Amino acid sequence: MPHAPCRVLTQRTKGLGAAAARNLGMRLATGAIVAHTDDDCRVPETWIEAGVQAFSGNVVIVYGPIYAKPEQRISFFSWIQEQHEPTGTYPTSNIFYRGDAARSIGLFDESFDGNLLGRPRWGWDNDFAYRLLRMGYGAHFEPRAFAFTDVVELSPTEWLKTGWRHSMIPETVRVT
Repeated sequence: MPHAPCRVLTQRTKGLGAAAARNLGMRLATGAIVAHTDDDCRVPETWIEAGVQAFSGNVVIVYGPIYAKPEQRISFFSWIQEQHEPTGTYPTSNIFYRGDAARSIGLFDESFDGNLLGRPRWGWDNDFAYRLLRMGYGAHFEPRAFAFTDVVELSPTEWLKTGWRHSMIPETVRVT
């Protein structure tokens, strides 16, 4: 990325899983702020600047809207991880963390294993965010730091399994 306004570091891996791969990224990062997006996401040129500018005070999490890629068709069996406004969830497909605060709580919990259907449990990203929030840190939703994500077409069976995964979110955001 020859024109990036900051240092951008990438590392290719295979088979780590999302939480472990993001932890690797957090460990490799040397900057004050660590940004995360997914391989199926597209961010605008202003994404980094918008996310970084939104940090102030005790804010250690900045996250923004996630929209479906406008050029992709949406059907009944489509799955899209959209978030147009703050919902109390913190998907890592569009998020920034203060690196020192993130590393101070032990990073993402890699022990989230499969559910009854053998699918990965959701919520490791929310678990991480809520651990930061319980430490007294703040989060800020920044509309200018948006991302576009893929629309995924699923079979009816896959669609039902994906819906089942949503039921796991409350387990990870409970207050302790």
